[in-house]
Amino acid sequence: MVPLDVFRSQQVAVALAAAFMGMVGFYGVVFVQSLYLQQVHHQSALTTGLLFLPMTALVAALNPPLRAWQQGSGTAPRSLAGSC
Repeated sequence: MVPLDVFRSQQVAVALAAAFMGMVGFYGVVFVQSLYLQQVHHQSALTTGLLFLPMTALVAALNPPLRAWQQGSGTAPRSLAGSC
């Protein structure tokens, strides 16, 4: 179990808040876009799922190189890239 003292750190709190907002935004887009494709464009559930494959493939392909970049650089480049 994670000690609660960890959450008193401002850096940890800001990082967790940023990660939470990013995930809410990402999964919100996936949810709303799937409804849009099915209800407005009358796509089937299978077609809608297939239309999400390029986004899924892009996330899967970019994770390893971005992880290496994250480990090799300091926090400033990531913070600047995330704020743009």
